[in-house]
Amino acid sequence: MPLYRCNHCGHIEETPAPPQQTTCAACGKPVTAHDAATLLRHVMQRYTELNKQYTALQQQSSAAAPAAAEPAPQAAASAKKQPAKAAPSVDLRNAALHSTSALATDAQHKPLQDWFAGRGANAIIQTANVDMSGFFDEAAEAIGSNYQLMAPVMEHFRRTLNRGGEGMRLDLQKYEPQDAQHIQNLCRKLHGWTFFTNCNYKKQDKTLHIGFQSATAARQFLAGGWLEWFALGAALAEIKKKQAEQGSYSFSLARGLTLQFVNGDKNELDVAVLPEGQKSPFVIECKTCEFRKDIDKMVRLARRLSLPKERFIALAVDLDEEQTKALSAMYPLHFTPMHRLQEHIATLL
Repeated sequence: MPLYRCNHCGHIEETPAPPQQTTCAACGKPVTAHDAATLLRHVMQRYTELNKQYTALQQQSSAAAPAAAEPAPQAAASAKKQPAKAAPSVDLRNAALHSTSALATDAQHKPLQDWFAGRGANAIIQTANVDMSGFFDEAAEAIGSNYQLMAPVMEHFRRTLNRGGEGMRLDLQKYEPQDAQHIQNLCRKLHGWTFFTNCNYKKQDKTLHIGFQSATAARQFLAGGWLEWFALGAALAEIKKKQAEQGSYSFSLARGLTLQFVNGDKNELDVAVLPEGQKSPFVIECKTCEFRKDIDKMVRLARRLSLPKERFIALAVDLDEEQTKALSAMYPLHFTPMHRLQEHIATLL
């Protein structure tokens, strides 16, 4: 049966008519239908010509390539077995962690990027994400260290911000006087750190009237991003201890990085740390709200990166000790509550 291939849209189809000029069924352009045997001979002839050209180009490329390039695959495989190269040492022993920008460099991030590249992922990193000279880390520590009291307040912030709210009224009557004062003091600190545009206490009805900044970074922080900064601070605190003990200890660390795999898949990691002389980093995924829907995604990513269970940390603010133990037994992830995070990080350095 005659066949045609449209040169305009690429459509291929059989036609019951004898070989002749006809019209493409897909785009309506004029095409020529050929006898199947004739068309096949033409295709095979063209294939043979192209195959000869390809073989000739391969031979030219092989002749031009240096002989030393041949062992590259073996060298790459061997490199994967070796501990990752350490970053240029960033000495934190005498640094004020809340005001240093020493981590926000390409060199500090490169060992992590190289490690992920070896796993088929391009790590897209913003160096400013670990610039500690702003107020994000201080605010995160203040919230995290008082989270048992601040939990309902932070949830109120998150829901209001996710609805696009510009401000809210916080009722302090339901709290014990000392707790109400503590919340008010912390909110005033957040105002001083510019996360709020205003923070006014109405003594008559014991309410705190808060206005949120319009800046995206401030709103994202209060809506849940603060936990990433808390995790980053916990890691740096333990690294600083390690450096004080040993005198020198290198590392590569990133926050808020995107992994883009060769097949187009993308994953985000909240915090990643590659300690000196170790074969793989540990990562911390931060969850301030419902996380159960993300468990399978975390498990698949941990397996894809070949990270041992203890090196893929799921930090969930609302889990208690019993829940974290149960979930860690169920899945190849290490679940941890906030107050156990730094303790676990210490075992990984």
